[in-house]
Amino acid sequence: MKDDNNKNLKNELNQELISLKQMLSLYKQGPIPVKYAMYINIISVGVRFRNHLQNYLEKINYEKYKNWFKKKSENDKIIKFFVDERNRLEHNSVPKVKTELSISSLSLPSDLLKYGPPPPNATEFFIDGLGIGWIIKQQDGSKVKLYVPLPENQVKTSIIPTSLPNDLRNYSIDYLLTYFVDYLENSFKEVEKEFD
Repeated sequence: MKDDNNKNLKNELNQELISLKQMLSLYKQGPIPVKYAMYINIISVGVRFRNHLQNYLEKINYEKYKNWFKKKSENDKIIKFFVDERNRLEHNSVPKVKTELSISSLSLPSDLLKYGPPPPNATEFFIDGLGIGWIIKQQDGSKVKLYVPLPENQVKTSIIPTSLPNDLRNYSIDYLLTYFVDYLENSFKEVEKEFD
């Protein structure tokens, strides 16, 4: 029974890791609203994954685990930032971020049209601080924005957490998120090699 529980935990960890990598991919491709949602998801699922990995290690070899986990996560400022950000998220329910939009080259609406015709009921295109896309008129007369991800060599959108410590401000959030997900994946691989 214990082996079945360990196997189930390991499968859960593997699924969470797959989800994290998919979220990171969506983050990198998406306009600001997608980036923001994926940022929150990566923080939440990433810290949960780390806690699940800790539980898994405790169950398979507590003594060996204590030293390994301490060595693995001690003094890593990036991991500490994400754990702290997750705690802030729990208390404040939304992380505090600034958004940034930089345009290298853009011709509207022709660059939008490269990615397909305007969606049904599109009345015009827009540019705002969160991205670029189409204004869609709803049946009730209200209007909604549909953001279109454009290549980063044309339009780059970024979110910048306002809680970043000074010594991490030189890194892009793309780099920090990639580091976090890679760290979790490498930890899982190391656990499989070291403890199984």
